[in-house]
Amino acid sequence: MGASWLHGACNENPLAPLICRLGLTLYRTSGDDSVLYDHDLESCTLFDMDGHQVPQKMVIEVGETFKKILKETENVRIEHHDDMSVLQAISIVLDRHPELRQEGLSNEVLQWYICRMESWFVVDADMISLKSWDQEHILSGGQRLMIQGYDLIIKTLSKDLNIHLNHRVTNISYGCKKVVVTVEGERNFVADAAIITVPIGILKANLIESNMIPASMRELCELLILITVVYCSIHLCTFSYFNINFYVHFIPKMN
Repeated sequence: MGASWLHGACNENPLAPLICRLGLTLYRTSGDDSVLYDHDLESCTLFDMDGHQVPQKMVIEVGETFKKILKETENVRIEHHDDMSVLQAISIVLDRHPELRQEGLSNEVLQWYICRMESWFVVDADMISLKSWDQEHILSGGQRLMIQGYDLIIKTLSKDLNIHLNHRVTNISYGCKKVVVTVEGERNFVADAAIITVPIGILKANLIESNMIPASMRELCELLILITVVYCSIHLCTFSYFNINFYVHFIPKMN
């Protein structure tokens, strides 16, 4: 779903005004504190392991406590020259401020907040850098969701455009302030300008003739070698023997 979210619904994000002008629908999923919550609290409901709903008041109160804990981790960051994980810093804060500790269901809610933070960085809290976690420049306006993804933007922008697919280009020439693109069948397309994104393999094979590609660039293409390197580490199995875990990895030999 990463290609469906607009991170920062503000004019600083060039996509936001574009989507607005196109009249596309966006759904608000979080506010400016999206690092802490990937969804607004009012748009989600928590349940305990027995299926009972967690009181919304408790969720909000624990959320405020979580913010205080993270605020205190700033002091830990200042005091320590070496980096540490956010989880370790939280542990230090709770040792210093036992009044911030949560018990029972409240502690479960606190763990949920930590999980939300982990989901933002896509890594466990013991791997999140204390020195760097809040250094990201986050655009204002919160997050918005496009139900049909960014593909809807492309489809809307391309509406009424003359798009030709499955046309093999044979020649690109420039002259008299015009670009002429010739395809198989000797059909020409004329334009004031052209954006050319030809793969280097096509250039090396000289499948397209063009007076727009300097000889020096063609010579450079001849020197380039396309190499695909594949490195695989396959985790085949995990098994225990005398309470010792063994992990078997096979790394294919590259020729």
